[in-house]
Amino acid sequence: MNHDTLRLLGIAKNKLMTGPKSLYCQIDTACNLHCVFCHYHGYFPADWKIKSRTRLPLPVLIKVFDDCRRLHVEHVCISAKGEPTLHPDFKAIIDEATQRNFFVSVLTNATFPEKMIETLAKTHLVKCNLSAACAEEFRLYHHAGPLPNFETVTKNIARLSRLKTSRPKISITYVMHRFNYKSLPAIFELAQQLGIDELNIKEVQSSSFHRLSLTPAMRAKTEKILASLLKKNRLRRIKNNLLDHYLKTGKFFAPPGMQGKPAPCFMGWFQTFLMEQGDLMACCSRDNVVRIGNIYHTDLLSLWRSERYQQIRQMAAHGILQKKAGYLCSDCASHAENDPLRSFAGTLSDNASVLAKKILDFKFVPGNTATA
Repeated sequence: MNHDTLRLLGIAKNKLMTGPKSLYCQIDTACNLHCVFCHYHGYFPADWKIKSRTRLPLPVLIKVFDDCRRLHVEHVCISAKGEPTLHPDFKAIIDEATQRNFFVSVLTNATFPEKMIETLAKTHLVKCNLSAACAEEFRLYHHAGPLPNFETVTKNIARLSRLKTSRPKISITYVMHRFNYKSLPAIFELAQQLGIDELNIKEVQSSSFHRLSLTPAMRAKTEKILASLLKKNRLRRIKNNLLDHYLKTGKFFAPPGMQGKPAPCFMGWFQTFLMEQGDLMACCSRDNVVRIGNIYHTDLLSLWRSERYQQIRQMAAHGILQKKAGYLCSDCASHAENDPLRSFAGTLSDNASVLAKKILDFKFVPGNTATA
């Protein structure tokens, strides 16, 4: 019996039967950019600005990875509240993760030195945050100094995409806001030139960045820009989340913010989040309401199996957590991943044979959770 089946059975029985599929791990808080849309290093005031550097030491991460093997974790995402490649032991961290046969993904701003390509080539997926289509936009929206610069980033992405053997999949995340939405045609063109595998457009929606959010008129213009690109067949030249959404709904973007009441959430059976100070969280939120404990005091296995974590899972599954702290869900990056789980949970009243078939047919693929 595979472990996705056990996770689904856990949802059906409201109990824990195996470990998470994915661990999202923030290893550092250092960054060499000041992106305008960043909670931690941007220029907009926020309570969670990084004031001093914190990072997870390599020995701690090795212990975590060993626990992940015992919990049958399949996917480890290495990220940071900043740039993970700045961690002094980044190469060793990737080596330790890949040696344990995890599917390893990395979230990066792609400003790393060329020698880092060899290390990243060992991973399976590299997600690059690039929200500018030219050097001038990069300087404005990522607030970089003389180095690193736009040329460094695009060269690194191109080098990764042109590796001949064992090449990781490469994706670009373009955070769209009121100052760069007109550059959508240019970013599609650039993504194709760089030879990446997928382009993901993520709209700024957080209330913290309301000065960057698109107005209704801007959103309407964005739809027209994308409709024009679709008519010219340019959207089909590279895999992207906007075309997928359009084919399903007839719109390129979902309405801003969460619509209606928060849906029951079952992601607590499939993923967990480790923060740079050692806190294990039930989701990517920084709020203590979803804090489970700290790995400096309790090991990962015990925290995952703890009564506290199971209470959080059950509260989220019944919508109680969302009613108590709905603000946690308004900017959630896992809505799309939770949808099939919610659909599955809706079949639990079906007869046993129908339910068994749905479990056997179910495929869960970690999506575009870029928050970690």
